[in-house]
Amino acid sequence: MICGLFRLPSLSCLSPSWHGSMIVTSDKPVVAVGRLHLGGDVASFDGFTGGDTLVYAPTLFKNMWTTYNSTLTVQNIDPVTTAHMTIHFYDVNGNLSCIRNDDLPPLGIAGFLAAQPDL
Repeated sequence: MICGLFRLPSLSCLSPSWHGSMIVTSDKPVVAVGRLHLGGDVASFDGFTGGDTLVYAPTLFKNMWTTYNSTLTVQNIDPVTTAHMTIHFYDVNGNLSCIRNDDLPPLGIAGFLAAQPDL
């Protein structure tokens, strides 16, 4: 079960300068927030009023153009039940890069940090 931050560099299926997207599916409603680090600039995706069992994150960066990186945060918004998630990573051409399965505790969050070293 995950909770807290997950560092994407540990996924060997993502190249050192990967650019792509994530699709998060879950058996419980979850929400996701993305954050782009573009050199010295940082931008975020909008917040949500509810969750769903299918969430798209259309733009993620891992060391693109040396300094462009992303963070995606997923929250289980169910206050009682663990969410069982499957995350599909796709490259910019729509090719599946890898798949990750995780459990997220009730109201727990997991941050997926694209470029930072593993904890």
